[in-house]
Amino acid sequence: MPARSRLLLVLALATLLRVLRAGLRWDEVAWQYAAYTGPTVDALTEGRLLDACTTWIGLHPPLWPLLHATQELLSPVPAIFLLTSAALSLIAVWAFRDRPLVALLLATSPVQLAYAGELNDYPLVAALVALAWAWRGRPWRLAVLLALSCWTHVLAAVVVLTVILSQRQWRGLTGLLAGLPLAPGAMELIQDAHTYSQPPLKLTESIRDYGARLGGLGLALLPFAVLGGRRLPSVALGLGAGLLFYVGLVLSGVAAPHQFMYLLAFGAPFFLLVEAGAQGRWRLVVLGLALTQGAWWAGFEGLRLAQVTNSEERGVDLAVERSRRGEALYLLASSGNNDDDKGLVSPTLWRLPPWEPMPMSRPYGFDYDDHRHGQPRTWRGRTVYVNDHLRDELSQAIQAHGRLFLVVYDAHAGLIDEVQRRFGPGEEIGEDRLWVFEGSTVGVEGPNTSPSK
Repeated sequence: MPARSRLLLVLALATLLRVLRAGLRWDEVAWQYAAYTGPTVDALTEGRLLDACTTWIGLHPPLWPLLHATQELLSPVPAIFLLTSAALSLIAVWAFRDRPLVALLLATSPVQLAYAGELNDYPLVAALVALAWAWRGRPWRLAVLLALSCWTHVLAAVVVLTVILSQRQWRGLTGLLAGLPLAPGAMELIQDAHTYSQPPLKLTESIRDYGARLGGLGLALLPFAVLGGRRLPSVALGLGAGLLFYVGLVLSGVAAPHQFMYLLAFGAPFFLLVEAGAQGRWRLVVLGLALTQGAWWAGFEGLRLAQVTNSEERGVDLAVERSRRGEALYLLASSGNNDDDKGLVSPTLWRLPPWEPMPMSRPYGFDYDDHRHGQPRTWRGRTVYVNDHLRDELSQAIQAHGRLFLVVYDAHAGLIDEVQRRFGPGEEIGEDRLWVFEGSTVGVEGPNTSPSK
């Protein structure tokens, strides 16, 4: 098969898997992630450009928040947000268009796919790191990538730096100059005790969790990577240095041991080593493993897609049907067991098609990145809130609207009981529950009120 045809097939496969992941990622976590850039959106709206360009979002530098905030202001369509992440993940595959085996391994890697639709900076991290390894002999390109990495993620910057150092591309170090404006914010975070607040590493549990969520088939590639390290010692050195830094982040409590998105930064060098170590017929073995991983992932995505496309009537369907413009929908579901689990999907949220505009909304005063308020958006003239706990802030939402529909769905028994103790039995729609509140008749002390029928 001609090289061009092989490349097109790999890119087509990578695109299909990433678009599927982006669509299935339209869930409650994506809704919450999209709100974290609220401070940047506010800064841009108010003309505070310097604040927008220097505001860190948690431990994350400003580049991705600026990108997302611009989308929020110009075209607040969730599908655009999600597909942008998928496109960034696809760039990591495209970067190795002249090395089809590496491209295929990146295209079908469960780690790369799991985070391909995230509404945060990690798909951009994957793209920058892959480009750095693909362009490891191009010092000025590396300088640009290092500059962008400094503005994207600390791990990305360190990994790109290891590429420059391991390949002795000294002119690439000039990219560090672009990170100087971020130094004050970085120093504040280094001195902040909350920076080191992640739970301690429990190695056995982390390994078990990784296998349950991402599979263990990739372990079969390790022997090839070890052999490849002998042929590409500089790549192995760069990979090892980056991994040591990542381990340091975990042990110091900066990085969470149950979150595996950091591994995106190591896929490209690892697969370069695998390619170098798989010689002769062994390349067919690696090819088979890559395709098997892709099929395994696609199979589970198919099961998740079946849940999303289920036409069974849900509580949100009645809430949408009965509500009118100017009223509110409040969607309340139990949070998942793990905030890094990509196996969950939301048939309920998919009733609000992600290709329709959903601009940020503030029916009352609050900081938009404060998750307790359900991070409301406007959809078809209605204000939609999404929350994962029954919080006192619900009463503020009820007060802010003439009528509010509370939908409890995908909830464990404890959450349903808590809502029923506070508001009465509600209306049953399958396993969902629906309450309707008249804002003018519901007091701030929610537990002492009754929903209208």
